[in-house]
Amino acid sequence: MLKNTPTAAELRDKAETLRVETLALIEEIEESGENATDEQNEQINANSDRVQDLLNRAEQIDKLPAPKATVARPLAQDGETKPAIQAIQLPPNNKKLRGFSNDREGREQAFKAGQWIKAVAYQDRNAAQWCRDHGVGFSNAMSGDDNAKGGVLVPSEMSQAIIDLREEYGVFRANSRIVTMSSDTLTVPRRVGGLTAYAVGENDEISASDKSWDNVELVARKWGVVCKYSSDLSEDAVIDLADDLASEIAYAFANKEDESGFNGDGTSTYHGIVGAASKVDDGNHAGSIATATTGNTAFSTLDLVDFNNVVAKLPLYARQNARWYISSAGHADSISRLAYAGGGNAVNDIAGSSGQTFLGYPVVFTQVLNSTLTAQTSTILALFGDLSLASMMGSRRDITFAISSDRFFEYDQLAIKGTQRYDIKIHDLGDATTAGPIVALKTPAS
Repeated sequence: MLKNTPTAAELRDKAETLRVETLALIEEIEESGENATDEQNEQINANSDRVQDLLNRAEQIDKLPAPKATVARPLAQDGETKPAIQAIQLPPNNKKLRGFSNDREGREQAFKAGQWIKAVAYQDRNAAQWCRDHGVGFSNAMSGDDNAKGGVLVPSEMSQAIIDLREEYGVFRANSRIVTMSSDTLTVPRRVGGLTAYAVGENDEISASDKSWDNVELVARKWGVVCKYSSDLSEDAVIDLADDLASEIAYAFANKEDESGFNGDGTSTYHGIVGAASKVDDGNHAGSIATATTGNTAFSTLDLVDFNNVVAKLPLYARQNARWYISSAGHADSISRLAYAGGGNAVNDIAGSSGQTFLGYPVVFTQVLNSTLTAQTSTILALFGDLSLASMMGSRRDITFAISSDRFFEYDQLAIKGTQRYDIKIHDLGDATTAGPIVALKTPAS
């Protein structure tokens, strides 16, 4: 009976193999430019459910009491015994990790990811055997065959680390309204007007009113990053390799999301996306712009009146979740300067509280916004308001990764590729006279 009972590692292997097949199907559909058929959607959903079921079963096995030694050595199909999954022996490494947690679990995850990369990309047979022994990776990646042509997906430990870091680094993603896209195009209804109450005389007919709606259309756009990595790797460096790749790839995606969401100008660089700071200054949303006092053309010359005027413009409905969005350099030369120059007031009296706040509202640093400290006329320096009411971010597919040793073969380097699909729409910034849920602080013309 034990012979037919799969181990947790085998269940995870099956789950990973099925996940690879499913992602390959999704990539094939995306590359075709066509929407998925009903049959394909059913297959993808069924595969996803099966993957989750396999992972749940593996987790249940992990929670079982430790078996006896004879039970811990399950029989292979040929009737011979094979060793149980071995404990992980980490190399000495006290360096603080950026992409994984710095506890034992985080270092084990980084070591697993590094060994997997070494096995797949470096074609290291010892690393491949290590992955088999410890239940790491996909079965098709551990065969020892050359996988360089298309690359293979990284294990879940590294994928999750990169996704978590992207959400930690990304200011726009953390503050926008995230919408899951089940197809390449998604139309989201948006309320633009409500019912109206009227004064009604005795026996008078009550005028009818209707809620009004328009649509926000999201179109999935593909984004990718490819980086080179040296093919020389020592045993002690596998943790650093996984940690470095997770951090760098996550930051690249998060930074591009922020650049698109705040500064996108509609060009191909941003996949046609127009960001909040660009759109508010396009001449059609003057109601959402607070212009600083004449002569205040640099962060260093802004005063409390300028910032108070920004707050005054923001509608009441957008204040509950309002935040300041500003670069760290701009903050130091304006908000921080004003807080410490409060005269008889304490610093916290000007800031609003002891945290990173100003005039009672949280401050969020985003380095993609203006950080020039010299004078600049007619320029957006900061934003204030509720980004989730002004924008939508449609997520079609989260990050997937592949590794190839073929592309940069002549340089003796690996190619690490990551892709994801999303769209950003800034849909509400008011109009020429009425402020929307985001207000910009702009320097005067002189």
